[in-house]
Amino acid sequence: MTSLETEDEYLEEGTTFEGFLAMITFQVEEEKRHLFPRSICAQCKESLQKFAQFRTKVRNVHMFMNALVELRDLNTAPVKELFQTKPDTVRTMLAELDLCHKTDFRADDLIEEFPQFQIAQLPATLNDDCSDEKLNMEVEVDMEDVEVLDEPEAGDFIWEEELAESEKEIVSENVACEDVEQKLCKLEIEVSKMSV
Repeated sequence: MTSLETEDEYLEEGTTFEGFLAMITFQVEEEKRHLFPRSICAQCKESLQKFAQFRTKVRNVHMFMNALVELRDLNTAPVKELFQTKPDTVRTMLAELDLCHKTDFRADDLIEEFPQFQIAQLPATLNDDCSDEKLNMEVEVDMEDVEVLDEPEAGDFIWEEELAESEKEIVSENVACEDVEQKLCKLEIEVSKMSV
């Protein structure tokens, strides 16, 4: 059994198992600590070590991706900082990602090669144009049951209530985004003609 107060090389520097557990779950109240286990078995220790390694790797990859996004926007500071603070980690990631196999790869080398990466070619922002997408639009109308009503006064929505209560025929069709507004306008014109 290993005491929870033990520091471990796989955990963040200076972190005990107890501190790591608090980091990934919650901090146990001081007056209740004696009710929780004070040590862990070898199997749990190994699982926590593997989890800590994976968590660190995910965090480092995420920081690296952020640095590449910043580099795409011509901000070289995050890449240079990563190479200064975590040089071995960055070199390991680059080798695992098959981006570089040199042992002395530096931030300037990455900055120089960056235009070849796919992320450098991506647009700066996502386009909200949905011209290629299709929307599923349902229009419920039973034309036989629609009564011709006088023009409703402001706040008078009787014709809508009667339409909602009548049997409805569901018409479903796929329409391109730019057609939605046009089809809705035609529907409004037809409904307004019936109410006149």
